[in-house]
Amino acid sequence: MINNTKIELVKRAVGRGGSGLYFIEDILRDKTGGTDSAFSRSWHILISFNFELILKSILILENEKNSKSEILKSIKNHDLDKLSKTIDTKSLEKYGITSITKKVDNNFISYVVKMSEKRGNIIIEDLTDIRYDFQKNELRKIEPDEIRRLKKEINLLKSVVDKINNVIY
Repeated sequence: MINNTKIELVKRAVGRGGSGLYFIEDILRDKTGGTDSAFSRSWHILISFNFELILKSILILENEKNSKSEILKSIKNHDLDKLSKTIDTKSLEKYGITSITKKVDNNFISYVVKMSEKRGNIIIEDLTDIRYDFQKNELRKIEPDEIRRLKKEINLLKSVVDKINNVIY
């Protein structure tokens, strides 16, 4: 049984995360092509922020703690790999995610979110790393088909939101 505190926290978190995905989807609707460094960083910050809210919704639902302060303390972290390991893999799989793994490439941190049922992977940039990447000498790699990939990944994330909503409504 999921208590009312958890339900209210999840409604707010998944509501914000889900609506953020629709916002990004709307921005990308008429765009095609690859990495546009003037815009790409902003898209990745938004996707990372909204994914973190979605993941934290799952963590709240699957959390053994019941008080608001204990729950919020247990999810206060931006490391998606560490956060995902606070619950068992079966709990993640209920929402369509098989695993979340940290990846470092060219000194940039991202997370590979492996979706269940072989629906593919989602690449989420580390929220802290991407916000402060101006401190690095390196540049992110150019990705010729980035916008198409992002659109596909947003659809996969919306399916996770749907699974969360099926639990709380």
